[in-house]
Amino acid sequence: MKARVFVKINEYEQLSAHLEKIVDQLKKSKTLLEEINSLKIEEDHILQEWADELKQVEERISQIDETLIEHENE
Repeated sequence: MKARVFVKINEYEQLSAHLEKIVDQLKKSKTLLEEINSLKIEEDHILQEWADELKQVEERISQIDETLIEHENE
């Protein structure tokens, strides 16, 4: 059997108001977390693009270097 808990009306109203604030803050926190996650995904995509471009540059420089070495040895 569950025990009954009695609280004063003003305490109940205060508790209800605090609970409402907590719920609002949780909603805001969830929204902010979703925005941060979205930004992180976008940032990861951009960083991967940069890494791919750097790899291409590195490969091109390596090809140029190999071509120059071949011409020196001729």
